Amino acid sequence: MALHEALIALQTGCSGLLTLKQDDP
Repeated sequence: MALHEALIALQTGCSGLLTLKQDDP
């Protein structure tokens, strides 16, 4: 069961989206 890996992937994706939003002027 790779639930932990899925959680990490989800967190990474969310943080990545937030970074893109903050990078937008």
